[in-house]
Amino acid sequence: MTFNRFRNLCLAGLMPFLLGACAQLDFFQRQDETQAIENSLRKVAYASQQTQDYGAAVIYFQRLHIKDPEDVEAALGYARNLRYNGTPARAVQVLEESLTEGLENPRLLSELGRALIASGKPGRAVTPLTEAISTGLRNWQAYSALGIANDQLGRHTKARSYYLEAQILSPENTAILNNMALSWAMSGDLDRSLVILERASKLPDVSAQIRQNLALLYGVKGDAKRAHELALLDLPEDSARENLRYYVNLR
Repeated sequence: MTFNRFRNLCLAGLMPFLLGACAQLDFFQRQDETQAIENSLRKVAYASQQTQDYGAAVIYFQRLHIKDPEDVEAALGYARNLRYNGTPARAVQVLEESLTEGLENPRLLSELGRALIASGKPGRAVTPLTEAISTGLRNWQAYSALGIANDQLGRHTKARSYYLEAQILSPENTAILNNMALSWAMSGDLDRSLVILERASKLPDVSAQIRQNLALLYGVKGDAKRAHELALLDLPEDSARENLRYYVNLR
């Protein structure tokens, strides 16, 4: 056998292995590219949520959710940003579909409860929130949401027991203090409510909403001067005066 013939036979024998190796390499490269695209999409989705561009976040999380319906983080992100974007009813639908299809997760149940509250259905929200907590979810948002649902149902004492649980998990949380204060106000105890909101207003992460809630309570109590001072921290003079007239009417 000549050397050239021997070489050709060797090459012919090696060809299937070389083709197989190339195919494998191409497969792994495609996988890497797909994973890189997915990672980038996820980063952009969270960045959009962080910058409060909820419409864009909905689009990005929706793509991730469609690609992998069993991805809990994608389902949560999609539903959460639907709620933030003012379409909580659609968020409820997405979460109920995910749970029906077997994607059992206490965080999905907790988010479902919050979406139901945002949809004006606090009675329905109690069940998924209670179930989420009963599975061992130690999450202040779930307890606080359960408090909000009970407050909206007129069960203020029960609501405050959940806010206290939330505070154990997240002390000095202004959102929880705000909810607790409003619960006392709904129960008719304005003085206690004002003490709690004054405390919240001195914390570093206080929001304009908390200051304006405090202004509202002072206005309802009859302290127009303090209500006006607080309103001016976030509003122009004409809006502050308009709010003050509203507080007087409420009183």
